[in-house]
Amino acid sequence: METQKIKVRGDIKLPDVIKDLSCGKLKIPSFQRNYVWEKTRVRDLLDSIYKEFPIGTFFIWNAPSKYKKFFKEIKELKLPRPHSYETIDFILDGQQRIVSLYAVIKGITLEKKDYSQICFDLERKEFVIRARPSSHQIPVYKMFDEENPFKIYEQLRHEHREPYSNCYNIFKTYPFSVVTVIEKDLPDAIKIFERINQGGKKLSLFDLVSASTWSVDFDLRQKYDELKKDFVEKGYGTISPESVLFALGLCIKGHAKNKNLLEMKSGEVKDAWGDVVESMNLAVDYLSNNQGVKIFAFLPYPVMLPLLTYLYYQNNKKSLTKSQSEYIHKWFWKSALGERYASTVQSYLEEDRKKVMDRILQKKEPKLPFPITLSPEKIKESRLGVKSALRNSFFCLLALKEPRNFKNGEKITLDNNICSKFNDSNKHHIFPAAYLKRNKIDNFNSLANFCFIPSQLNKEISDKKPSDYFSNYRKINPDFEKTLKTHLIPFGDFIKNNNYEKFLEHRSSLIFDELQKLAEEQFLLEGENEAVDNLENSLRNFIHKILLDKAGKFYWKESVPQDIQNIVSKKINKHIRQYPNENLDVDDERVLLSFLDIMDYFKIISSNSKYFKEIFPSMKDLEENFKKFKEYRNAIKHNREMTSIIRKNGEASMEWLWGFVKNY
Repeated sequence: METQKIKVRGDIKLPDVIKDLSCGKLKIPSFQRNYVWEKTRVRDLLDSIYKEFPIGTFFIWNAPSKYKKFFKEIKELKLPRPHSYETIDFILDGQQRIVSLYAVIKGITLEKKDYSQICFDLERKEFVIRARPSSHQIPVYKMFDEENPFKIYEQLRHEHREPYSNCYNIFKTYPFSVVTVIEKDLPDAIKIFERINQGGKKLSLFDLVSASTWSVDFDLRQKYDELKKDFVEKGYGTISPESVLFALGLCIKGHAKNKNLLEMKSGEVKDAWGDVVESMNLAVDYLSNNQGVKIFAFLPYPVMLPLLTYLYYQNNKKSLTKSQSEYIHKWFWKSALGERYASTVQSYLEEDRKKVMDRILQKKEPKLPFPITLSPEKIKESRLGVKSALRNSFFCLLALKEPRNFKNGEKITLDNNICSKFNDSNKHHIFPAAYLKRNKIDNFNSLANFCFIPSQLNKEISDKKPSDYFSNYRKINPDFEKTLKTHLIPFGDFIKNNNYEKFLEHRSSLIFDELQKLAEEQFLLEGENEAVDNLENSLRNFIHKILLDKAGKFYWKESVPQDIQNIVSKKINKHIRQYPNENLDVDDERVLLSFLDIMDYFKIISSNSKYFKEIFPSMKDLEENFKKFKEYRNAIKHNREMTSIIRKNGEASMEWLWGFVKNY
């Protein structure tokens, strides 16, 4: 007779559940989170049982003995390891309820919550969280201690005995609703868990991969915990589990999407683990020594670590060559400042694995089409407490400058102690926050007001005016101005006069220039893209108005060169195929003008010089300015090289063109 795969019972009592948990028969699977209810919520759970309300169904997975090591260790519970059972019962749904009940009945402290404080109030006949000892409030753990309940009963006042006895008996006989699934392997158990927990707290991707790759001799969660501890002890901080997952996916599968990560097998993860960890350590060393990433929290994007880990893994853990290191340098700063991984992270991971890392491995220059839009104003307005790729890039920039102590010029050791406190509002301000607040000056947490200051120096500076403490350190440190340069701190009248706004402007510009040097390109200034769009739109309006006035309503067919008409016709047909539901008026000449390229504007104007000669007396000057504007515009729109010459010529040409079209 075939074994029943699902059993439903409603007669399991609370003491049975506590006993199974105590002896190791009932366990928590490793993919469950460490999550215990607050005492108030546990009190309400006890109240529901006391009032004989239903508290929900518990789902149990009766797992084969091969999974006997597949459990989460909760040290505070002090539960034994399973050893003598053919099967193990794992809690698929109801962990928080069961563990919370166990904690209150045993009177233990779990995750800094003391459950021995939960009592049954014999006068109010309800559960309470005791603030101080009281004779009519009996701790739950004492009520259900097998040696105590009757002793407590005998010591009670007569009027308290009945409520005590009623409560005790209700809890002893309260029926639990339990559904047990039998003869299911791990993948099915995970699916069951996911489906019954859709309304609850979702499993993370790391939880799922840890479960799907678990085996008797490999536990990804345990390995990750060991790796995390190792990096913390080194002073690098906590590496996120997602970074480790993505590194494994890239190294093993060449992919890092959820589907690929969930397809990884225990054996291949186990076999690759040692090499991946070694490659990750090499990647961390490179980032720390070459790009200023002194702690994990400084990484502009956590996914940069798995990509670099992949490079070392595929490079057989060899040191990078000079050219490889130069390519990685460009990738790091361009992707960080271009906000490459701000969204669709996993797609970009795969794309950059192929177009960046694989090309570097093939000794080819990587493709880095990451446009960077930045300005000194954006740096000034960015706040220290708001996490961003720009903020973290700035931390790395400062670390690369090897900042020195204001007082004695000695190099500041950028260890975890100083780096991990970058969010502390009382540290690292050049213009002290207390001084600025006292003078009612806002924006004291501007990124441009940050530098690495050792704690002792910070205490000395306290809330002093910059003019005072700068003057003092300048007297005792003969290399004071050189020291300031290591912090990218400009020194001028704005310091002597304590002019915070001027200081922010000067330092933001200095930081901006240094970031441009690191990325090895001219940045797009905020507003440049919008200015280009505005000029193009005005040029279309200008041409449309002149031709409409001079050539008439149907000027398109009569006044626009035939080659331009043909190209626009093809563009429109393509646009209609891509966006069939868009209502595009192809009979409107102004709409047709929106499909032109930059130099098409010049061709239309020059071919209709009789209408435009009073406005543009020199077609040669007009053509030259259109060419410069086109080069500038394409550098912005298509992420082409933006040199200082292209920018200056482009800005001058835009200003020249604006002078003619701004009134149209």
